[in-house]
Amino acid sequence: MSRTLRLVEHDAQWAARFEFEATRLREAVGTHVRAIEHVGSTAVEGLAGKPVLDIAIAVASDTQADACIAPIVSLGYEHRGAHGDDARRGYFVRDVDGARVTQIHLCVMPAVAWDNQLAFRDALRVDANLRAAYTSEKWRVAEAVAWNKSSYAVAKGAFIQSALAAIHRAADARVQAPGPDTLTDTRVARRRQLTLFVPSPVSATLERIRQQLDPVQARLIRAHVTLCREDELDGVAFEDVRERLRRQSMSELPLQFGPVRIFAEHGVLLPCVGGQALFHQLRAAALGRAEIRVQEAHITLAHPRNPRAPANTAAHVAALETLATISFGTVSLIEQEPGQPWDVLDTATLS
Repeated sequence: MSRTLRLVEHDAQWAARFEFEATRLREAVGTHVRAIEHVGSTAVEGLAGKPVLDIAIAVASDTQADACIAPIVSLGYEHRGAHGDDARRGYFVRDVDGARVTQIHLCVMPAVAWDNQLAFRDALRVDANLRAAYTSEKWRVAEAVAWNKSSYAVAKGAFIQSALAAIHRAADARVQAPGPDTLTDTRVARRRQLTLFVPSPVSATLERIRQQLDPVQARLIRAHVTLCREDELDGVAFEDVRERLRRQSMSELPLQFGPVRIFAEHGVLLPCVGGQALFHQLRAAALGRAEIRVQEAHITLAHPRNPRAPANTAAHVAALETLATISFGTVSLIEQEPGQPWDVLDTATLS
């Protein structure tokens, strides 16, 4: 296979190629797999890259990872073993006529590689400035390493790690920032948000967990994903939100969550690991503007500003089921008086 790097402009057919390949993989591996995601540059509209599909597959255990090897190989892939020094990340490649066309990253959850691949992809999808900077860096590095594939992969790593560090800092700051769903924050008389409440029957399971990990937070508000915070709602009428949601194309918003993440000592959340781009799209539709800030979807299980509950231990958190896909079909306008539970003022259904 050629060691010469080839960069091309984004091809609209890459998304269809992924869907075709993901269908083949699902049929081959069956119930062993928890999630299959399109990652890498071919997953980002408008981004130049190598014409090679990157596919990430999440499984729950080493046993399930082993069970996936033969079915994936049967589809024409070569199993290359562990990816680098990460023993919990399997690597598969498929070549056609001597050219690489697809590579698979098989991750045993929880996996930092999985989190980072999806976080970087989702940030590139919604942040035009990051996308432009990464495009420039790709061409610069390619020239600098004389279009050598191996050197290129290493050389652009510094940019990716720097971007990921910024993405994670921003996410942690948003989660830890004083918000309207805390008991002690009384800086304003009244707050409003747009929220996606977790529907039944998943909500019943999450509420039991939240009651154990943070009964204070569970009393204030049901399990939810914050869609738009109060500072974004100045001058926004809910009837306009309702009409924009009626016109947009999603009838429901599917988001995949997990693994559980601990932050700020005893805060616990379920991060969104799939569907972030659709979440951003729904935020833009609700607010009626294209230029909005990046906000990572998550479900808070325990807030670090509330007292640590006796059940909120590292062992208990580590034992929680970590991956779940939840579909949201309604957006709620909610309001809180200081220190009081949130009230639902109105609800809008997606189209």
